[in-house]
Amino acid sequence: MRTFLESCLISTILLALSACGGGGGGDGVDEGDDAVAAAPAVLGPYHYFELVCRSQSFRFIEAGPVEADATGVLTGETQRYFDFLTTPESLASSRVTVLANDGALENTQLDGDALRRGGVGEGNHLAMLAAGDDFPNLALLSRPTTNSGSAFRAGRHHFVLFSPSVGETNWGKVDVAGDGSGVVSAAQRNVNGAIQLSSMETLSFLPGPNGAVALSSGFEGGPPLEFEGVVSDGGRLVMASRTDERSDPRPMLVAAVRAPADADVGLFAGRYWIAAFFSRSDEDLDEYDAATLIGVVEADGVGGCTLDGVLNADGSFQRVEDEGGSYAIESDGTFRLAFVEFFSEGGIDEQGRHAVLGGSGVGQFPPHMVLLVRQPSPAD
Repeated sequence: MRTFLESCLISTILLALSACGGGGGGDGVDEGDDAVAAAPAVLGPYHYFELVCRSQSFRFIEAGPVEADATGVLTGETQRYFDFLTTPESLASSRVTVLANDGALENTQLDGDALRRGGVGEGNHLAMLAAGDDFPNLALLSRPTTNSGSAFRAGRHHFVLFSPSVGETNWGKVDVAGDGSGVVSAAQRNVNGAIQLSSMETLSFLPGPNGAVALSSGFEGGPPLEFEGVVSDGGRLVMASRTDERSDPRPMLVAAVRAPADADVGLFAGRYWIAAFFSRSDEDLDEYDAATLIGVVEADGVGGCTLDGVLNADGSFQRVEDEGGSYAIESDGTFRLAFVEFFSEGGIDEQGRHAVLGGSGVGQFPPHMVLLVRQPSPAD
């Protein structure tokens, strides 16, 4: 466990990532597809996803619908998905507080003890929190799109399918028809740093009421895998977790963004919250079992960027400060991002608001999932 001074240091580091000092979140909630002027807030219905790795043998994903009240207290009934085991949970003991106008967040227990730090993105569609405990964990809150004009939309999507318990990531593109059926192309697989062609063939979407969505993925020669989650930001972002352990017992999380029709490097510009989870399952590797990264990426719109954040590798915290990186974006939104800690490939949405990455393309880096969401503007 960390000492009190270590906890204070981590809190100080993460607060320093905030671009704007002071300013509460308010209760604005953006329900429009393109509206971005809502004040930063975590309020109303969200779908909760938490990835946890306490050891090689104790890893799980917790997921389910939750509600955030006007004081930021989260309540809801969730499920924890272990290998071969699912347990019910009640999420009723923590609060999320907006710290600044750039969306900086603090997640605390109701008695005040700090759990995590992170941020909520532009439009309040996605909040990400990590690096607040003595073992790697990452909490995500995705707000479902509920207005009638924002159903899930067909077309090309970039996806990442991450299984932290076995150290595996599949990523690629999926072309979704009007009936929700999706055909996967250009998919690859990272298993403990070894890059292979993925056998994933399909990824289908079945939208439900109030932003709910069910996903089904098909692999060559195997049964389909079932997921449940939400459509956010008018269909630009989809997040879901595995729900059917009969076909495959591993906890999994899938994230997808709708691809732009014509993109370039200028689509990724400004300040973004970044959250990442890295996971290995090979005990013979002389490396960490799992790690999280939380922080801020600032992109210049022409292929250069910097990273400030906190890396938690098996409970050991390290500051990443003003680290230079690079990125590239193809016309269909294929997005590659490179820093010292990782090289990752995935996709960015048509507004440049959300990005999901998980591919490496090279075998040096462990399986991972990286999420980025643009910060609220200072005027929000």
